[in-house]
Amino acid sequence: MAIETGKYYLTTAGNKLIREALEGKALTVTTMKFGDGALPTTVEDVTTLTSLVEEKQSFRINSVESDDVYTRVKSVATNETLESGYYIRECGLFCLDTTTGNEVMIAVEKTEEQYMPAKGSTRISFVQTMMLTLGNAELTLSVDNDAYLLKEDALTIDKVYPVGSVYLTLGTQDPNSLFGGTTWERVAGGTALLSAGDDYSAGSVYGANRKKIERKNLPAESLGFITASAGNHTHRSVDFLDEIGFDVTNGGGGDPEKLRLAMGDNSPWNGIRRADNTSTAGSHTHSGRTENLGSGEAMDVMQASLAINVWKRTA
Repeated sequence: MAIETGKYYLTTAGNKLIREALEGKALTVTTMKFGDGALPTTVEDVTTLTSLVEEKQSFRINSVESDDVYTRVKSVATNETLESGYYIRECGLFCLDTTTGNEVMIAVEKTEEQYMPAKGSTRISFVQTMMLTLGNAELTLSVDNDAYLLKEDALTIDKVYPVGSVYLTLGTQDPNSLFGGTTWERVAGGTALLSAGDDYSAGSVYGANRKKIERKNLPAESLGFITASAGNHTHRSVDFLDEIGFDVTNGGGGDPEKLRLAMGDNSPWNGIRRADNTSTAGSHTHSGRTENLGSGEAMDVMQASLAINVWKRTA
């Protein structure tokens, strides 16, 4: 049976490794190689190949993707280091044989003829995809893969900063200009970042940097006070008399308005007095106010912080 262009064929060695992979053995793809040789014309002859007819270039595998039907193996071909141009006519997929530690060509394809020029003014780079039907066999990439990153696998702004992401910078860069085709909104100055959770919803703003303490926030303690000396005074006795003494001359001086039981000779009560309580008119209270506890200024509650520019992507 004649081989077809654009169709891969498993080699005998490839069939062996894939059967082992179906039984659970690791199958690690390493390289995709290109050549300008003329492949055998029959399937029988192609499957016996262990290498390309005329190998020219070798490239690491970029990605391996599998679904229920196909396994897609991709590699980037380039003329970046190519010294002499050639026509690509054959392509081989190589895996690692863990038993021997050698590379083994497991599949080969007759490609559409395409010229690969030598390095120089014309830079050539393209993705070569080989689609295999491997059943449940699983292919993995070689761990020392150093190939080019495929464009579709590369990180994009939507992968790094999807809508809703936050961009932090100590500089003055505006992400609206930095990342074309995106829309960013600057977060208000003085707003700190708070991890969202059950009590805090993402996107909402909480708290303040300055807080005025209200009376309800003060300790539930009472304060005593003492009246000034201006509060000193006296109260009349229950008795209608102001004084009781002995002075027959009724005073011989002193306040003539005060009633006095007197005896003696011009000597006020001779040191004899009668103690008494004040009248009920002396029962009273005093009121007053303490000085202000403070001036009522708001208190700064901000923690020590590093100021940065914060932007939120909105579109």
